[in-house]
Amino acid sequence: MNFRPKVAFMTTLGVNIGDDFIREGIFSFFSEIFDQFEPLYVNKHALSTLFQRCEDESIIVADKFRSADIIVQAGTPVYWNFRESACYSVSWAEELWEKRIFRLGYEKPVFNLGAGSCQPWPGYAKDVAADLKCRLFIRKMHEACCWTSVRDPLASDILTCLGLSHASLPCPAFHAARSHQFSHPADQNDVLAVNLMPLGGHFQIKEDISEESWMKVIEKLVPQLRKYHRLIFVAHDPKEMEFMKRWRNGSEEIFYSSCWRDYLPVYADCVGVVTNRVHGAVCAAGFGRPSVIIGNDTRLQIGEFIGIPSRYAAIVTAEEIIYLIENQLRNPSLEKERLLALREDSAEKYRRAIEKSIDEFQGKKGRNKHEILYSLPTTDYPEPMRPSLDKCSNILLPRFDTFGDIVLLQGFVKALLDFLPDAEFTLLVRDGYEQLADLFPDRLTWKTTEINPYRKELHTEEINLLFEELGKDSYDLVLTTTYDRTWLDDLIAAGIASAWRIALGNRMGISDYLVRNLRLLEIESPVCPYDEYIPVKEKNHETEKYQVLWEHLTGDRKPLPYPQLAIPEDAKTVAEEVLAGIGLREGGFYLCFPAGSANVSLKNWSEDDFARVIAGIEKKYKLVALVAGHESENNIVDKVVRQARQYGAHPKIWLGKDGDIPPACALTQKSSFYLGNDTGLMHMAAALNKPVFAVFGGGTWPRFVPAAGKGRAFVMPMPCFYCKWDCFFNEALCVDSIPFQPILAEIHRALSEGFKQDRTFKIVEIPTRKKDMRNTLEKAVLSIRRLKSERISLNNQVNDLSLLLKESETDREARLRRIEELTAWLKESEADRAER
Repeated sequence: MNFRPKVAFMTTLGVNIGDDFIREGIFSFFSEIFDQFEPLYVNKHALSTLFQRCEDESIIVADKFRSADIIVQAGTPVYWNFRESACYSVSWAEELWEKRIFRLGYEKPVFNLGAGSCQPWPGYAKDVAADLKCRLFIRKMHEACCWTSVRDPLASDILTCLGLSHASLPCPAFHAARSHQFSHPADQNDVLAVNLMPLGGHFQIKEDISEESWMKVIEKLVPQLRKYHRLIFVAHDPKEMEFMKRWRNGSEEIFYSSCWRDYLPVYADCVGVVTNRVHGAVCAAGFGRPSVIIGNDTRLQIGEFIGIPSRYAAIVTAEEIIYLIENQLRNPSLEKERLLALREDSAEKYRRAIEKSIDEFQGKKGRNKHEILYSLPTTDYPEPMRPSLDKCSNILLPRFDTFGDIVLLQGFVKALLDFLPDAEFTLLVRDGYEQLADLFPDRLTWKTTEINPYRKELHTEEINLLFEELGKDSYDLVLTTTYDRTWLDDLIAAGIASAWRIALGNRMGISDYLVRNLRLLEIESPVCPYDEYIPVKEKNHETEKYQVLWEHLTGDRKPLPYPQLAIPEDAKTVAEEVLAGIGLREGGFYLCFPAGSANVSLKNWSEDDFARVIAGIEKKYKLVALVAGHESENNIVDKVVRQARQYGAHPKIWLGKDGDIPPACALTQKSSFYLGNDTGLMHMAAALNKPVFAVFGGGTWPRFVPAAGKGRAFVMPMPCFYCKWDCFFNEALCVDSIPFQPILAEIHRALSEGFKQDRTFKIVEIPTRKKDMRNTLEKAVLSIRRLKSERISLNNQVNDLSLLLKESETDREARLRRIEELTAWLKESEADRAER
């Protein structure tokens, strides 16, 4: 376009460097659309700039918005509603939006570019859209603008909720780098830029954010980053500069400047960025630099449209931050290529949309939007707010995991039943797990499904049957209480859209797998299947997660009760018959469960170690072990019993069948204590107030320690803990390396002291022996060598295949030449024959 328009930017000046990066990115779009343009700046925090000359403006006008040819709302939060603050009530809303943009939108093109949200994490569209004034204000904004782009998923959810069209694109700050080239590329150094804010973000808008907890993370984080890189601390304001002085070491630099342009070469020259300042990461990403964002409100989501890893400051760990940045830096050139390609692709989308909107507006100039703006309906959208818990009459709790997980939920369920005495509760589980029904409170309704979401299979007929069954009840609340949600949890939430749906854990996008299947089921695919997320720390104990959920739902900070099970009379009778048949009496034996880990066999401690402990207990206390398991685990049980007898013990055997959970619990209740692996029966023993002695590995440590009042959990900490049982060694050294002697000694100590007091359960950490560590290192080396060998073998196979293909191609070409020669000869022969 060859005219020189005046473009007025609604922005901030000298407030937030991120806003300067946003304007610079938008400048790059307009510079490609127009040969030249005249920028004008209106600082929304200083309305006098509507009339005063500022920044690099070359002209003076009476009113910048009224004099401009084009108006641009440049980034920054636009949609929010929390506490006393809302997008319609801020100081500049009246002067800039109501008096100007809403009235000028039908006269000149107005763009809302990079509009963002700012809500308490994780953010819900309905918190904004449910407010009538917010709805009206946002719709008026939308009608006044000829094109709107949003920079984060929550902003997109809000507009989608209101039925307003928009584009979802990376924040324009991502494009600030497009106009700048620097002579010292970051590829030649190893300086990591670090930005730290006292609260992990701008404001403390939630109670779970505290300076103290964030500083504990920093104390671990900075020394670890220093091991891998040289650090430069980057402060966006003097307050941050003072805060970061305490973390600086020796000659490390703290960079601060009053000029935003000075930050561009800093972010361009670093190898990567770890930052609380969202736009520091976004700007660096525009130069192709890997970044990690840690924040405390929904501005965190800005990273999602760029692919920048983002974490909530209240629950992130130093180890997770290290992993996120180092994982990207393993192949920085690949990440740089991805980022620069995304930058240019999204810049082209911005440019085309702006240019097209200007052309279309010129063609429609004179259309009076004013009437549309002030005739908007005021009651066309319902008030979508979470119902008060005491108003909920029918609540669904889907749980598709295993016995131990469901038992740990019992205290939370019992508290809910007491809190809502008139409500109906349904626990939806997989077939077989309803055996727990007789052990749980009577008021709980149990429903089952044959669907196993851990097999990644979805059968339309089974799903339809499940929804037909669920459709018999009108649920007003769905509580997804498992942290590790499955596709079936999300499917149920998507399919019961009439209920308010709450998920425990962080917000995650809906998977492509589920989207495809929702279409098959003719269920509308939501942007997000839940209305509300309750963030919790992944590695916290499950009952601690339920405590957070309980407090959020009820506002009651009273500790939840420990899980408790009640044994039905018929199960007690079965247990008495079993004991009589094998010659044991109540209290004269203990239950040993050496298997019980069919889903994760790595969790099993060795049979010989169990046998030695059994022999040691019987020798000192004359207590006989009842070695128990499922009939499918007969081999493990027999091996333990045979070896224990070789060591002089006289254990008994009981093998249960499918459906024998209540009798197993009755036997546990009549025993002195539980000894075994980390199993479902271990959690049941704890819920029956029996002392528990359990051997743990590190797969999910310490999330599933039993909620026991008495006993011990034995664990040998190793650096590879929390592998989620995806073991690097293909054998659980964290379990196999635990010797029996310290466990037997600790059991002797506990039994000699007795269990006179409740809540004496403790964790016993068994130190790694040098020999064990040497064996571990040897196995690690062997594993690395095996993987290297497999990689070399795979490369050789690929090379052989390439050679074979090449030879095949050569042979094919030779055969094609021969065919062509024969064809030519045949033609000549036919011609000769015809002539003769």
